Amino acid sequence: MLAVLDDVLAGPGDPDRHTVISMFLRAALDLESVRELWPSLGPHVRRVCVLLFTSWPAGAPEWMTVDPPWNPALVARIRSDDRGPEAPGEPLVTDPLVVDRLEDPEEIVTLAPPEAIAAWSDLAGQVHAELTRVGIGATIETRLFDPAPGVHIALNLTLPPYGITLTWRNPLENAKEYRDDLLAQNRTELQAYSIETHHILLRAALEVLAAAGFRTMTHYYFPHDRACEYRVLAPPEHPIG
Repeated sequence: MLAVLDDVLAGPGDPDRHTVISMFLRAALDLESVRELWPSLGPHVRRVCVLLFTSWPAGAPEWMTVDPPWNPALVARIRSDDRGPEAPGEPLVTDPLVVDRLEDPEEIVTLAPPEAIAAWSDLAGQVHAELTRVGIGATIETRLFDPAPGVHIALNLTLPPYGITLTWRNPLENAKEYRDDLLAQNRTELQAYSIETHHILLRAALEVLAAAGFRTMTHYYFPHDRACEYRVLAPPEHPIG
C-alpha cells in the first residue's frame, strides 16, 4: 500500500493528493511504526513523513534524515514533486497570513502547503536560535503533554493561526497550590499573576525578535479582550551578526 502511495505522489495526478495522503499517514502511522517501515518506504512517502512529524525542527531522528536542511532549492523541488504541474509559475505560498485565508471552512483541518511547512520549519529553527542567542530559554514545541517551562515555539500546520506562534509555560503552573485553585475554578491573585506574567514575557520575547528583524504580529482575536496570539511571520531580511 505504501508503495502505491509513493507512486501516486511521484505522478502528475490530483494536486490535492499530497494533503489527502498526508492526512491518511497522520492517522495510520506513529513514529515507531514509521521507524520499522522506514527501510522499505519510497522517497516521496519518506518526505511526507519528515514533513508530518513535528519533532523534525528540533532535530529529526537520524534515521529519518533524508534531505539536507530546508533551502529554496529543496522547497522548489517539494512544490514540483508534490503540488503538480497544473499551475506553472505560481508563486510559492509561505506567508502564514495567506495560508490563513486558504482554510476550507467545510473541512475539520486544512493542511498547509508543503512549501509553507518547509519554510516554517526553518523559521522555527531561526526563532529558537535568536532567542537562545540573547539568553531567553525557548523550546520548539514537541511535547503535547507536560511541556517544559518557558517560551514555546509552536508550529501550526493544520489550523489557524498557521505558521509560528509563541506560547509560554509558567513554572508556577506546576505548583500544587495553583493546580488546586484551577481545579476549584477559583480566580485567585495567584492565577491572575500567572496570566499577567504570561503576557509580559511573551511580549518581551516578541519584541526581542522584532528588534532582530523578524516580522512579528500580535493578533487580538476578540476586539475588546486581551486574548491574543503572538505570531512570527517571517525571518529577517538582513540578519544582525
